[in-house]
Amino acid sequence: MKRVGVTISDLEPLLKDSESNIANNKILAEKIGVNSTPSVFLGNEKINQLSYEDIQKKLDSINS
Repeated sequence: MKRVGVTISDLEPLLKDSESNIANNKILAEKIGVNSTPSVFLGNEKINQLSYEDIQKKLDSINS
């Protein structure tokens, strides 16, 4: 085992920030309708259960 000189007290603030970030991300996900991963958005539109070809058509229509 190799020691790197980090203690639990060094990590505790990072863990608290991490918990807060996860909670905030969950709230944001609920607000924008993300309920699975991966979730695909084109602009403001959530893409649900489309085939690769359907997604490509939507991308092509945006780019034209």
